[in-house]
Amino acid sequence: MTKTGWVVIGAVVLIAVYVLCINLWTMGVTKEEIKKANVYAAQFNVVETQIDNTVSTIVNTYKVPDKFAKDFIAVALAQSSGRKGGVLFKSNTEAANKLGITDTLYAKIMNTTEGKLNELKSSQDVLTSMWKEHKNWCEDPFHNNPFFALGMGPSLIGKVKQKPEMITSELTKKAVKTKKLDTMNLIPDIEK
Repeated sequence: MTKTGWVVIGAVVLIAVYVLCINLWTMGVTKEEIKKANVYAAQFNVVETQIDNTVSTIVNTYKVPDKFAKDFIAVALAQSSGRKGGVLFKSNTEAANKLGITDTLYAKIMNTTEGKLNELKSSQDVLTSMWKEHKNWCEDPFHNNPFFALGMGPSLIGKVKQKPEMITSELTKKAVKTKKLDTMNLIPDIEK
């Protein structure tokens, strides 16, 4: 075989290896994006079941109706965001009296509710973290540099998922929107 023949064979082998490497790299990047996107999507179910579990735990543990549990969770959210010294104790006593239950039972339900709400917050924090990880992966210039792969690499910019909206109180949503927080609204209205 001539020198030119060996050069042609060498060039073909190099091109084949390059194409194979680029295809393997592209598949690896795409595979990782799919994995991150699926984990992110699945976390929404975790958040949803956490909300359901919060209500179910109160209903089943304390043998109260769904409406009572949901109302109690609303009170717990308001109180946990507005703790100011002795105000919480006074609010607990007044709320327990209005609900027709003892302070002790109220405190037990409140502790259960706050524990479950902390679990909900944690699952939402994980969701946010997964979104951030997916977004960082998709926006990484290494994965989107057409020069690196001579235009054969995947473009992941369009695959960035929408930022998840957190489940929070109306007061929080209003404060985020207006950039103002009315601290007087942090103390729950027990008279309702």
